Amino acid sequence: MSENSEKEKLERLSRVSWVAVVIALSVGSIFAIAFLPTSSLLPIAVALLVTIIIIQITEIRERSSINRVIGIYEQVRKDEDLHKMLSEITTSYFKVKDVIGHARYKQQAKNLIEKCRDGLNALSLGRLEVPAEGEASFTIELVSECRKELLAVSYKDEEWWSDALGEKYLEKHKEFINNKGRAERVFIIQGSPKGDGLSKLRETLDKQASLGISVYTVYEEGSSPLPEVLRRDFVIYDDKYVRTAEFESGIVRRATLSVNSADITLAKQMFEELRARSRPWQPAVGGNPR
Repeated sequence: MSENSEKEKLERLSRVSWVAVVIALSVGSIFAIAFLPTSSLLPIAVALLVTIIIIQITEIRERSSINRVIGIYEQVRKDEDLHKMLSEITTSYFKVKDVIGHARYKQQAKNLIEKCRDGLNALSLGRLEVPAEGEASFTIELVSECRKELLAVSYKDEEWWSDALGEKYLEKHKEFINNKGRAERVFIIQGSPKGDGLSKLRETLDKQASLGISVYTVYEEGSSPLPEVLRRDFVIYDDKYVRTAEFESGIVRRATLSVNSADITLAKQMFEELRARSRPWQPAVGGNPR
């Protein structure tokens, strides 16, 4: 810490200490009025005690704040790339703020920093936003990393299974099962039993069941409609990760990966609830109808 910083710290403590002394003397005066002439030493003792307590609390708070700032700076300084990026961000921000000075520019600069902050906060909680265009390759890699158990819910992704990447995804499932992994998938069928949702998925359901995946089906609507909160597409890998996705016409619009234990626990509870509401799928034998 620089000499100027130490000087500023001492000046702040000095100012607060004098305030503490004034408060202490005021308290002492009140006690003096209340207790004199019984004991003239009691108010003085109380005044000194209050002064000491206030000064100590102030010093502790000051040291804690300063030490925290120093600790953060030391961490940043040790990471050369981070130090460089933060320096460039700070320089650019103040250039926008003080040189350009336009209100719209300043607001946009603030928005960008807040977006960065929110993204890093999410990462620190174990949540990663996955670019939609890279989600397919990403989730295929996750199957390769899975070792024991894969629990999945399929929703609004009918077109995905007939896509080349969907085929590759199932190949990874086959390898996983051949290596003694266990896979279960609940298909949420859009619409009700009166609709054509099931007919669009029959081939996919049969294929996955033939690979050794335990397949279940449940209708989105019907005599007992699924609660909105359960209408989700997600995969749990070995209770280590949970990947969620939002599909539109078979295309991923948004996807996230989480290693947050609370997110994984919630996903597991949702899967178990959906499985309890579902029926096991039995593939057709010899082309006979089910």
